[in-house]
Formats: sequence, structure tokens, C-alpha cells
Amino acid sequence: MKAVYDAKTNWKNVVPFRWMGGTPKISRACSISDCHGAQGVFQLSTVGLFKSFYEITFGGRKLNGYVLSKGDANYVVLYDAEKEKQVGLLVKSLQVDNHLDTYKLYLLDHANCDPFVLSLFVVYYDNWNYGHQGEFALAKREVSREWTLSRYHKKYDPSWLAKHFPLLGCSDPPDFSGEDKN
Repeated sequence: MKAVYDAKTNWKNVVPFRWMGGTPKISRACSISDCHGAQGVFQLSTVGLFKSFYEITFGGRKLNGYVLSKGDANYVVLYDAEKEKQVGLLVKSLQVDNHLDTYKLYLLDHANCDPFVLSLFVVYYDNWNYGHQGEFALAKREVSREWTLSRYHKKYDPSWLAKHFPLLGCSDPPDFSGEDKN
């Protein structure tokens, strides 16, 4: 399985401020392909000021990923586009050592999502937002704090992790130290 940059979709959406007319601007489109050809797409949809989200389409399912940064963690809240229910959460630590980013992906059992596709989405997301192509680092540590201004803040439920993953002892933000709390 691979993601292929879709130049045709990205080129036709180069028109600046297209979203102001009510038409969604699609950018960063990458086709998801396997040995049978194109099976889906990852893309960023912008529909207004402070209103952008990722669309993940694969196997007849569509997920919307709403990005939220809060302090030392970046969240992508994964919603089932048809049911408008949260089915997953992707969390990125904003502490980076030698350009090695740390992600945690939480999915509900009944989400019926392909974990391989979502793992590929993590690589796609990291490349577009945190990629340091051509840069070499040795013993580098980067710690940052981010807060986002978005109209989709209401999509994020801080208690979602604790409600759906109580046995993991999940907290907000999740612990990225790698130490087992149990």
C-alpha cells in the first residue's frame, strides 16, 4: 500500500481564497493505492476561515480528521463522516528528539477502520506538517507549545480517552515517556 501525490487535484485547487465562495478548496491530495490501483485518498479540505480538516477515504468509508493543538500535544480527532461520531484520536507529542516524532493512535473496536490506512495517514500527516526534508540533526531536542484557533474545537472531548480506554490509564495529554504506569 502506498500514498501517491495527486498533482491534478492539487493543481486545479491552486486558486487562492477559493473557499471564500463556499466551494471547498482541496489541497495536499494523495491517492491511496495498492496492487489493484487507487483505493482511496487523503486530502485537506478548507471550507472557510479557520475551518479546515483532513478527509480520509478508503474502502467506502470516510473519516474526517480535525486538528487541534493544545500545549505540548497535537491532536487529530477522527470522526466517522456519516455518523458524526468520534471513532479515534491521533496524538503527537511536540517534544522531538533528532527529528523522531512520537505518535499514539487510539481507535475504537467498532470503528471498522483499516489500521494500515491510518498508519499511512500518520506518515502523510507527519510529512506535510512536521517533515524536515534535507535536514540532518545529531543530538537535537526540540520542545514546542502550540495552540490552535479553529472552529472545530467543539469536536475535541478531553475526557474521550479516559472514557474509552480506562484500562490504559490514558490521560489528557497522553504520557509519551514510554514508562508503564501499571
